[in-house]
Amino acid sequence: MRASFKAKIAGVAVAALAFGGMAAMAAPSANATTFNCVFSNGCGALHGVNAVGTPVAVDAKYKNPAEEAIGYPDLSGDSATNVALVAHQSKSFGTLADTAVQAFLTHRTATDCPAQVTNFTSSNPSTATPAAGTTFSHASATGVASAVISSGNLVVTVTGTGNGSVTVSNTSANGDCTVVDSVALMASSGNVTSQVESQDVITSVTSANNNVTGSVTFNANSSPAIAATESNLPPGLVSGQPLTPGSATPGTYNDLGLTVTDAQGASVTGTFDLKVTGHHVAVSGPVFYTIVFAKNGFWSSDCLTAVGAGKLRFSPCTLGHNPAQRFYAFSGSVPVTANILGGGTYSFRNAAFGFMEDASQNTSPLTPQNDLADSILPGGRQLDVNGTGPIQANELWIWGP
Repeated sequence: MRASFKAKIAGVAVAALAFGGMAAMAAPSANATTFNCVFSNGCGALHGVNAVGTPVAVDAKYKNPAEEAIGYPDLSGDSATNVALVAHQSKSFGTLADTAVQAFLTHRTATDCPAQVTNFTSSNPSTATPAAGTTFSHASATGVASAVISSGNLVVTVTGTGNGSVTVSNTSANGDCTVVDSVALMASSGNVTSQVESQDVITSVTSANNNVTGSVTFNANSSPAIAATESNLPPGLVSGQPLTPGSATPGTYNDLGLTVTDAQGASVTGTFDLKVTGHHVAVSGPVFYTIVFAKNGFWSSDCLTAVGAGKLRFSPCTLGHNPAQRFYAFSGSVPVTANILGGGTYSFRNAAFGFMEDASQNTSPLTPQNDLADSILPGGRQLDVNGTGPIQANELWIWGP
């Protein structure tokens, strides 16, 4: 199969295409391109070979009122009507992009935070037992003190003279609250002379919505520098501090999980509601083509259009808004961008009706035949869009200079 086709891509004339037309004149081949078409913006002919091995083209006999597109041989000097190819970038709107996430109704749900452990150093060594249901999870000490957790209890030992400190983490029975109890002490010859006890506990959790970045930062009363972990988030959001926009479906999500932990290790669980705002993002889809009628080499506003039952007609162009005017170039089973100037074999499929093919497989299009005879099947030489796949020779086409 061989083509003589200069293309106009996305409706923009390119100088190289005009040079391609001149090259075609210097090395003539069987083509239906008229003199006017060679020197106009990118019109030409689409060519293929049908199932019986004879040429067939998208060249059209413009018949009013039916305006039927009839495929027939592209013979040199036959002054056939020309067509032009225009590429369009299709768009898909299936991708979501969040504009902002906004938290509200943030709650600290823990109500059973352990009470402060006192008298860490009532004796030496001293043993502190956690309250019923609570658990000591971590202990540390500095200076003249040492601390370990043994059999679930806190064991503190003081040696020498000087300052020391002890801290222990204590977690509630259901794990929704961890407090950090501590004592700062002074000792003389292993005896505690003074001590100050304190407890780090998160009593409230708040959220701050950033109107610039669209993110949410969670804070606690005990420390502004906290870690936050969110759970049960909608798909498209990732837990973090701050919680940032992603690709979640816009809407309001209630009772999402939240755990905040302060710099000292105290933590508490909670819930919050989240409002997600966003929009769909257009992404590039496969290139599709409209085939424009160019009678005697002059562009028109009519495009090749599938009208059902496999038939093709020229109807007013819609820039591809009408699916019946969209044609995709397939390489195998994949829609691709056709290498128009460099050649390449493709099957062309209409978005609504199927692959383009020669409807008159058993009739040689080389035999002269009038328009009326060409318009009547099965003997008429016509193109249709009833093809089910790129499996026959008459469904393969070459576009080139």
